[in-house]
Amino acid sequence: MLLLVSVFGLLLVPSSQASGDPSPGPRIVGGTEVDPPGKYPFMVALVDHGGDAWADQFCGGSLISPEWVLTAAHCVVGETASTIDLIIGRHDLDSDEGERIPARRIIRHAAYDDFSMANDIALIRLMTPVTYAPVLLPADGSLEAAGTMLTVTGWGDTESVPKWPTELREVQLPVVGDADCLEAYAGYGNPPAALMLCAGATGMDSCQGDSGGPLFAAGADGFTQVGVVSSGEGCGLPGFPGKNTSVAAFTTWITNQSGVVPGSPTGSETQCLGAEATIVGTEAGETINGTAGPDVIVGLGGNDLINGLGGNDRICGGAGADQINGGAGSDALVGEAGNDLLDGGDGTDTVTGG
Repeated sequence: MLLLVSVFGLLLVPSSQASGDPSPGPRIVGGTEVDPPGKYPFMVALVDHGGDAWADQFCGGSLISPEWVLTAAHCVVGETASTIDLIIGRHDLDSDEGERIPARRIIRHAAYDDFSMANDIALIRLMTPVTYAPVLLPADGSLEAAGTMLTVTGWGDTESVPKWPTELREVQLPVVGDADCLEAYAGYGNPPAALMLCAGATGMDSCQGDSGGPLFAAGADGFTQVGVVSSGEGCGLPGFPGKNTSVAAFTTWITNQSGVVPGSPTGSETQCLGAEATIVGTEAGETINGTAGPDVIVGLGGNDLINGLGGNDRICGGAGADQINGGAGSDALVGEAGNDLLDGGDGTDTVTGG
């Protein structure tokens, strides 16, 4: 990982300068260790590929389907799928519990702004699906009302003893109204209020290392994610609540990219840009031809040649070095993992590399 984000100081520093020892960048303030372990099975640690799970953990994330992780855009700046591992089902980062899975694809919001922190949201697709229970996406913004108590979890700075915990920690935070939040951060270059929510109180906050993790509520149907830890000033400082990306503001984007919909943790190998595939390849390299009509084609694995032919097609290549030809029509092509060659053909096309 090249950069560590000081979540609540809007400060970017090289991870080698974050402390005088190989400990991970500073770590939930005013919280406690999660008890019992496994209470939040959707919690994800982002770790340098091949690195130590504790020392090289740089951000958090949340499992929103068997193969998709939600995190912050600033966590994946400069990263590729080959540089990140995701640890799921682990309470103590010094243990071997849970699963450690490489990333297959990273999708950072195209409009992310590293000054205002607007659109600070990203998705990571796992190389292989998992069976842990995902967190739900919100149906609306009703959980963002001022005073609502939410939970944030992470392996970030406690600013207390133990300062460098290996165990997952949590803290309950009140939502702070938009007017108070914007007043606190006047002059900081805030994103539009509709895209963020503030939460926190003096001495209680998320901190460095918690970036990208979930801010969520418990309900009758399980846990619902309300925010993604984004930025702020200090950790638990008076008058400076933590800023979080509003998940409700981005559910359409999440669904379009992953197929995961609010209230139902779906999204699978057979979906492309939110639609169920009409033509599915195999894990081997092959030639896949569409029809004259609109198709949803998923290549899965292997080095594929995929021809959309006619119609307004959605084509996702999957793992492998694929050649994708959209053909006639207005097509949406996604290369996903691998070194891909994408040709939209005739029509107004959207082409996205892996």
